[in-house]
Amino acid sequence: MPADDKVCESSQADDYQFELKSDLESLDDRKLAVAELRSLTGADDDLEFGAATSISIKIPRGVIDISMLRSRLAFWKAARLAQLCSNDRANTDITQSLALEATAKMKPAWKTLGEKAAIPAVEARGILALSDKPSPALRKKNEYLSHPFHKYKAKFFPRLARSLINVTCPDREQIILDPFSGSGTSCVEASLMGMSSIGLDIDPLSVFISKIKANLQDIDLRGAMSAYFELVSSINSGNQASLWNKGGNYEFRLPSFLIKRRPKRLPPELITEIEREIGYIRGEIFGIEEENVKDLFLMVLSHAIATKLSLRWMGTGDDRFALEVATRPLSKIFVSHAKMVIDKLVVYQDLRSAGVVPAPGHASISVAEASKLPLPDELVDGIVTSPPYLPAASGRETYLRSRASSIMALNLMTEKEILDTETRILGSILAKVTVETANVPSDVVELAAWMRPQRERTAKADPTIAYFENLRACLGEMRRVLKRGGRAALVVSKEHTFWELTSRRIIRKFDMSKAVTE
Repeated sequence: MPADDKVCESSQADDYQFELKSDLESLDDRKLAVAELRSLTGADDDLEFGAATSISIKIPRGVIDISMLRSRLAFWKAARLAQLCSNDRANTDITQSLALEATAKMKPAWKTLGEKAAIPAVEARGILALSDKPSPALRKKNEYLSHPFHKYKAKFFPRLARSLINVTCPDREQIILDPFSGSGTSCVEASLMGMSSIGLDIDPLSVFISKIKANLQDIDLRGAMSAYFELVSSINSGNQASLWNKGGNYEFRLPSFLIKRRPKRLPPELITEIEREIGYIRGEIFGIEEENVKDLFLMVLSHAIATKLSLRWMGTGDDRFALEVATRPLSKIFVSHAKMVIDKLVVYQDLRSAGVVPAPGHASISVAEASKLPLPDELVDGIVTSPPYLPAASGRETYLRSRASSIMALNLMTEKEILDTETRILGSILAKVTVETANVPSDVVELAAWMRPQRERTAKADPTIAYFENLRACLGEMRRVLKRGGRAALVVSKEHTFWELTSRRIIRKFDMSKAVTE
């Protein structure tokens, strides 16, 4: 992004023009676009522009930094001074967000030097010009840079996270907190905008993934490329069989709860094949000396495992799950995804060179429970987060167990630790009510009473009360660590719909936003 804009001497330079992206999907997107613009510019509360695709705002000179706006805005394509001289306008007024989205499907060329070293073709290859009108085939707006590094259900949308950060923390020096950081989207977007962030999650795999995704500046690209070529060479050498019985890091067993179900799609010979592939690749990765590079490829291995073995709980509350097993060998999934990750790192370096991401912010991410935040009072300026789903929502009743194979492969938890921690996760079907009369909204108590007599819902009644009991504690902690006058943005479902299982007839709706507000 350009550091500043030259203005014709005859101009007062107080008229700013903003152009919306062409692919906004809803009225809510437009409302958020207005909200973030109002927050960052201090524009009048009556700022509205109906169905128009651009807007002009008069702001006294020196009040705002146009380059800052370009690096922050989420829903806007361009930000410019109306009186900017025409010969300085070409491809310099687009926002960072548009430039990032335009790189989503970039596949950069690599210049290889021998078998164990590589240098990317680092050059400012017209990223800003490319971003002006990215084609649908080129841009898939949620998959730029580190966002697609790991398979993850119910991800935060990058635009949504970015816009809410802008609404809650207009000052770049402010600190943003996400106490349910999940895949790390909020911290990634804060880092790209040059802001400091804190991400917390009870799931150690989520924390492991997020640390990498939000701190790309800490990864040595040359070291990552060298390790990539060595891993690919080793995997393709055909010597895996000689190492399968080495023990130590080369030995791995899938979770027992998965094996003892004897799923038809996972016969004994396939179990052996998958365990050997995981063990071999993991053993080779553990041989990498540079910790950041080692962690990068452990993350890729975790993604490969999650892609090979996809667990989905049935949402019935009785611990049944469906298992999908990919046909591709796990090793091929690993190699393919590792190549994509290196591609993204090359693009990231190019974006840094082009000034699109000039000074990334630092993300501090660690394991913690949102109901017991390890932070002092009034530390953060803003909170942007999306709490886990209510356990009454079909299929959203377990988190750690669906990722158990990856968690165990990375030595983050034992199977017993996974099951013990699952009971403390907000939204878990295993959660228990901790007080005789839970301090929750009356609508929730009534909902649980309605669920208990129903065979298909009785197992979720108490966990639903426990969810709101735990959520109250989490919200109390958020208030404690938020500075006086700070703002918090929570993304929750508007309502939950209950269906008659055979006819699929709607039999009840529950106002989730009202309950959370209470």
